Amino acid sequence: VALFFGDKAFSADWQGNRFSLVDETGEGGALYLILRDNIDEKDYERVAEEQARHVLSAGFDGLFAEHAAAWARFMGEGGVRLPDERLMRVYRTARYDAAAYTTRWSIPVGLSDCCWEGKFFAYDEYFTYYGLLTGGHRALARRVPEFRRLGLAQATFRMSSGRIPVPGARYVWETVETGEEAAMPGFWYEHIFHMANISVGAWEYYAYTRDAAYLRETAYPMMRACSEFYLRHMVYRVEGGKTIIGKCTDWERLGPSVENAYMTTCGVIRTLRLTARAAGILGVEPEFVERARSVADALWQGLPSDGEKYVPHPGCAQKSIGVFGGIFPYQVNDEGNPLQRAAVEDYQRFEGAYGNMYAIGGGVSSWFAAWKCIAFARMHEAKAAMACLRQAADSAGCFGELFEINEAKCILRPWFTTANGIYQAAVHSLLLQSSDDFVDLLPAWPREEGDVSFTLPAEGDLTVHAEVADGVLRALTVEAGPNCPFESVRLHTPDWLAGVEAFKQDGLVRITSSCPA
Repeated sequence: VALFFGDKAFSADWQGNRFSLVDETGEGGALYLILRDNIDEKDYERVAEEQARHVLSAGFDGLFAEHAAAWARFMGEGGVRLPDERLMRVYRTARYDAAAYTTRWSIPVGLSDCCWEGKFFAYDEYFTYYGLLTGGHRALARRVPEFRRLGLAQATFRMSSGRIPVPGARYVWETVETGEEAAMPGFWYEHIFHMANISVGAWEYYAYTRDAAYLRETAYPMMRACSEFYLRHMVYRVEGGKTIIGKCTDWERLGPSVENAYMTTCGVIRTLRLTARAAGILGVEPEFVERARSVADALWQGLPSDGEKYVPHPGCAQKSIGVFGGIFPYQVNDEGNPLQRAAVEDYQRFEGAYGNMYAIGGGVSSWFAAWKCIAFARMHEAKAAMACLRQAADSAGCFGELFEINEAKCILRPWFTTANGIYQAAVHSLLLQSSDDFVDLLPAWPREEGDVSFTLPAEGDLTVHAEVADGVLRALTVEAGPNCPFESVRLHTPDWLAGVEAFKQDGLVRITSSCPA
């Protein structure tokens, strides 16, 4: 139903396919449009009428006040202040984009025809989800794993059609609100790494909130089903004893039927390890825990390399952003792994040719640039990370919005949610990283970038507020949420940061009961 009305008396006029409302009094007024359908709720007509009554009762000023209050609540959940106004402008727009595009189901790449008609990709949605989660926006972020949990029945049915129950689930590549496949036929059907994003994202919400009921009822069933699919259908032991992931589609520009693909394998490893960890926390399925860890270790040993560096897949003639996947989002390697570092450096040398999702354009997409930023931040390469953040911001549009590709001769998909989401996560990764009771403060913030402040969440149901001025830590508080199991946290800071000891007791930072906004 569509309700189009005003708060003053208007006369309506129809001319062919043109409809207009005419203000005959000359006093002006406000026009309102309400759209609802049965995707929203069964009694959508009644809800629309109730909304119309509220609109007329509140008036423009009342609605504007409600709108401003909602945005104030969102902005108050976390955020950063950067000294570089250009970077800050893109960050503010990215936050707006993420909040505006997160639907009650999940986060589409966009809400227009040029962005796959508002459908949902489990792979892409993760990056905006991670930006929301690391920005303190838990309620919005949680919609993503909850949506995937609701789709678990569909994903399980995909594996067995309900006739012969088979453990495991296969989530489709592109979906509508009800969970069915929505992509046109193509070799992208053979992607499997998006289920790693579902699993990693589900775990990370628990890591940040320590919500045990969520882990048991929402995250673990999905993670376990995705792990079972990988173990039953994709893990192979080949001649010579190596364990690999079988043929699938990795990055589409690499083509179909890729065996032992690096990024996909990293996603499977991370899924198995995190699912085993979740099972251990819940105290269930010890035999699965042992098997999952064993297979994950064997897959890690078999990651494809040419002896000097990891490669996208054995014999690959191209380069792929996927080689960063071992650090982000799948975190199976660290900065000390020489094969990983060599793979990153090799990609950097050729990214002018391989810096876009598709083989078009001559630059680097903002999505990939922000992805690299997070990887370099996790490797504590501060200057490289900042360079990548600026590289991502270089393609911003007139409102500070990011595109999939935005070059002089190639402009593709503006207001690209994936890029806007990961840009937020990239900014957060420069300032704060965490794991359990360990907080890494300013892991990739160069001193020469200037003063910075932020309020961001940390793993363990924590919120960290910090202010840095003139190379000195001026303020630091760590607030515990209701599920936090810690009384203090271990703290790592860069060598250049002064004033840190003032905030420590016995070498640790004590958790306070309140945190300034």
